[in-house]
Formats: sequence, C-alpha cells, structure tokens
Amino acid sequence: MTDAPFLATLTGGPEDGARAMARDESLVRHLVRAGAPSIVLRGHGWQRPTLSLGRGQALPAGLLAEAEAQAIEVVRRPTGGGWLLHLPGDLALTTALAGPLRSGDFRRAARMTSQAIALGLASCGRPAIVFAGLSHPASRAEVCFERADRDEVVLGSTKVAGVALARFGQAALVQAALPLAAAPPELAEFAERWDGCRAAAAAESVGIDRETLWRGTVDALARIVDLRPRAWHWPGPALREAEELRVRVYGDPAARGRAEVAVPDRDAGSGR
Repeated sequence: MTDAPFLATLTGGPEDGARAMARDESLVRHLVRAGAPSIVLRGHGWQRPTLSLGRGQALPAGLLAEAEAQAIEVVRRPTGGGWLLHLPGDLALTTALAGPLRSGDFRRAARMTSQAIALGLASCGRPAIVFAGLSHPASRAEVCFERADRDEVVLGSTKVAGVALARFGQAALVQAALPLAAAPPELAEFAERWDGCRAAAAAESVGIDRETLWRGTVDALARIVDLRPRAWHWPGPALREAEELRVRVYGDPAARGRAEVAVPDRDAGSGR
C-alpha cells in the first residue's frame, strides 16, 4: 500500500553558504524527479557569516574584497530578491513543493511558508503577521530587509523574515531567512554597510529559542497543508548532487543565476 501524503521535515546543523544553496536546489530537483514526498520543510543554520545575493543581482563593487577581509562568505541564491547577511544563530527555512503547479500555486507556496513562520513566531511570543501589501519590482541594488513585500513576515512595522522564490519546472522552491542574532562588534561596520536593516529584525527576534521556533513553524505548516509532519532523511543521490552543485554552480558568487533553472512565474510579483 502506498503511504499517505505527509509533510517531510529535514533538520540540519550549521552549513556554509554554497553548500546550503546547493542542498536547496538539489532538494527541489529531487522532488521534480521523484514526486514524493510532495512537500518538504528544511531548517538549518549558518556555519559562518554569509552574505547571499539574489539570483539576478549584480555583484556590488567592493563587496568581495571587503567580505574576504572579514572572513565572510558571499554566495548567490537560486531564488530572487535582494542581498542579505546571514549570521551564526540565525534560522534558515526552505520549503520545496512538488507539482504539478496550478495557477497561483507558485505564489501560494510563499504565502503558506510565511503564514507558518508568522504562527511559529507567535508561538514564541512574537505576534507577527504576513504582509498583505503590493509587491514591488526587485531592484538589483536592493537590500532584502529594506522593506517588506507581499507575503513576507512583519512584526509591527518591521520585516522579520525575508522570503524568496524560484520555480524549477513543476516544482517551487521557497527560501526564508530569519535574523535571530545581532552582528558581533567586529562585523558591525560591515553589517551596517551591506545590510543595515537586518539589525532591526534581529532586535525584534532577540531571545527566541531556535528549536521552539522550528517546532512551531513545522506544526503550523502541517495544519496549513493538512498533512502529518514526519522526519525525513536525505536520499543519497540528492546529497551527491548537492556536492556537485556546490562546486560547479555555487562556488562563484559573481556568476548570475541560470535563467533556465529558476524561472519566475507570471503571477509571482517580484519573484521574491
């Protein structure tokens, strides 16, 4: 008998930026090929400070040299949106959703991820909501936490979770970033220069227990999709593919994202 559908959950420890991006892409590619499970929620942390660029953004002048001097990794995401600084202690969440995708499903994948995050934050005593305003076309010079776009998570007037999207054929990839850690003093100048708005987000989330937030988000997403959550494990081929992608695709932050891989949906607004 075929198993009933379930919400697959994957948890991981701190990851370097290139490996994190490669694993997210490998995960959604696996769902395209296998078709089951139909939805996966993955959580991980960051091994070291990492600045990620949206797939189509130009590499800002001077960023690589300044980041190297501070031992900060720079990586390009498979999803869109603006650049942002990830720090050890932050939480990264990825939703991979297998198709076939019907009209509106691509944007819906982002919305339900944000709803789950907002409910997870509420379970930690932070009454966050999903922003219902209009999307704005993403600028290639845009910093992620400068403003909230449609279907991102806000607490009061502060954006506290960035959400970015990519479409892989008949599957959707959603990457979410939750700043939970303040920049240490030695990185304060870099953080202010390159992602000055993330400090406000981290201040709103100070004191949150990452495990409690993860559990609250998993429980919320399970209710939203009406599926029982079940711990899942990486298929060996997907991990091997991730390592190949890490070297071949995500090792060079100067390379633009591949348009034939991540194609924005027509109704997806900015592609974030």
